[in-house]
Amino acid sequence: LTSQPFVKQLISRQSQNETSVEKLYQLKDYSDMLLIDYLLSQEDRFGNIAFKDYYYSVNAKGKIDRSKVPEKKEKQLSHEKLEELNTYKVRRLVLKDNDCGVSRFNRTKKSKIMSKIHHMSLDTYQRLLWLDSKIERDETESFFRQELLFSHKEWEKFESLVQGLKKTLQKNCLRGYLQLDLNPERKMLNLSPVKAKEQCELPSWGDLMRQ
Repeated sequence: LTSQPFVKQLISRQSQNETSVEKLYQLKDYSDMLLIDYLLSQEDRFGNIAFKDYYYSVNAKGKIDRSKVPEKKEKQLSHEKLEELNTYKVRRLVLKDNDCGVSRFNRTKKSKIMSKIHHMSLDTYQRLLWLDSKIERDETESFFRQELLFSHKEWEKFESLVQGLKKTLQKNCLRGYLQLDLNPERKMLNLSPVKAKEQCELPSWGDLMRQ
């Protein structure tokens, strides 16, 4: 993946003093991108992304605030100043030009990269399990067919991709190959790290929302 030009572009623009929170957001964005492109058979992702810079901080109520980085003020705040303010400057990945999916050639599946992923967000992983638990319901198919205009063939392909990916990731989670540790919000709020093997099964929806 690092041989792709857009990854080199991102790495070359990185601050040499980036924090673990920044790295977690960045890695989470990449794993989320690969997952959604796998499920939606995105054909031409590589090169069709962009970046936006944000400031992240924890407010007095213990909630995470996010604000865009104004271009004119971007160079006024040094890394040391941001540390004093307990603020993180994070470059977030933005997906663009998403019109080559669903019925197109699935480059992410072809690469078999999803079976090689070692790290993922707990939230992303559990939402995939939740989607898989609903995928065979008639109302789920109706939503995709009527609201998202999937053809019958496209729906069957999507359903198969969801079920296959869930099986692969859950198997890797249970065997300790997949760590659910890309959780920058937990890092910022000083919450305990996630023990992956305790989270491999689908939680209740109420528990999922509380997380």
